[in-house]
Amino acid sequence: MTKNTLAHLTLTMVSLIYGANYVVIKFVAPEFIGPSGLVLTRSIMAAAFFWVAGIFTTKQKIDKADWPRIALCAVCGSAFNQLCFFQGAVNTSPIDASLIMTSNPIIVLLFAALILKEKLSSTKILGIVLGCIGAIFIILQKDGGSSSSSFYGNSMIFTNSILFGLYIVLVKPLITKYNTILLMKWIFLLGLIILLPFGYGEMMAVNWNFSPRIWWAFLYTSAIVTFLGYVPNILALRWVSSSLVSSYLYLQPLIAAGLSMLWLNEGLSFSAIFAAILIFMGVYLVGKEAKT
Repeated sequence: MTKNTLAHLTLTMVSLIYGANYVVIKFVAPEFIGPSGLVLTRSIMAAAFFWVAGIFTTKQKIDKADWPRIALCAVCGSAFNQLCFFQGAVNTSPIDASLIMTSNPIIVLLFAALILKEKLSSTKILGIVLGCIGAIFIILQKDGGSSSSSFYGNSMIFTNSILFGLYIVLVKPLITKYNTILLMKWIFLLGLIILLPFGYGEMMAVNWNFSPRIWWAFLYTSAIVTFLGYVPNILALRWVSSSLVSSYLYLQPLIAAGLSMLWLNEGLSFSAIFAAILIFMGVYLVGKEAKT
């Protein structure tokens, strides 16, 4: 199996995991644990896992010059992006949240142009415009994809998309230089330190006497998504372009929509479908010239 094929299979699995997370999170937050407390719990488990795994991986030292970039990756890819995502996910519908996140490839391209000085063709600029219009349309619509949508929730998801897009661009040079586990253990540790004042109160207020169903939902959204989402995503970035990695986000709304209708009795509005078409057209135009 070639690395390119393995990357596509890996990214498909990641899309399935993340797509289901938009729905699963609704079973545990905010009723049983607040979103910030869930983020902190998730980060504690992830940091512990990566530091234990680091004992058995190749020893490597991080250059002093790379610490500012790693710290910024922790801010964008482990701390505030998670806070925004979980705040958004519990305050809007899974369909709207997943659709807004498909704007990420466009945001990645913008940051790549600003930071990595990648050139923007007229086709890509048109894609950026269409995708942004679609995302803004979802954020501003009165009722969203369902009655569970809100401007606040949609705005938080869009902010998460911006932060995660910046993280993908920032982390790309690091993953070709350092061991994946080494990077993740420092990114999650620094992110954990940042998250402590935000999630400590909510985490300490939790009554951990969950039913088996809630425990499974909690473990899925806190542990499984972290370990089978972040690490495979990083591995895929070693083999293919960041634009291709982020383009797999377009699968997530399909998964989220199907599970939302099956488990939460959500429905698709015409406005959400119209916005999705604009975003998908934008993503297509942006990725049209991307190299795999």
